[in-house]
Amino acid sequence: MVEYTSNLIHVECGRIKIEIEKHLADSLENCTALNLDGMVVIGGDGSNTFACKLAEHFAKEGCKTKVIGCPKTIDGDLQNDYISVPFGFDTATKVYSEEIGNLCSDAISSKDKYHIIRLMGRSASHVALECALRCHPNCVLIGEEVQQK
Repeated sequence: MVEYTSNLIHVECGRIKIEIEKHLADSLENCTALNLDGMVVIGGDGSNTFACKLAEHFAKEGCKTKVIGCPKTIDGDLQNDYISVPFGFDTATKVYSEEIGNLCSDAISSKDKYHIIRLMGRSASHVALECALRCHPNCVLIGEEVQQK
């Protein structure tokens, strides 16, 4: 999907990976044809890796398009000295924790029922643990530990 808003172009790519030289060449050709000054890539570990590859390729080829990587991930795999908490992780765990807390309140009134909550992500253990620290459920199963055993 491509949207044109004055001189801003918004493109949603989904999970397209830049893996071969042709992808880099196509990206360079499109950015040059659109006369783009800059490109912002919003995403996690993979997206920012590809943003870096694009930036290096564009610089090597003399392309004027500057590439900016903006970390957003619920996987929490981009934490470093400069990024303490990516906004996707923080938002997801706050929203999940609120919903888990609501379910915990509901569970108190139903003595013969169990409520099971599954959290998604590439490896969601840190999301589950953060939510558990916030809302104190009776039990937390960590997918990576279950898989190992």
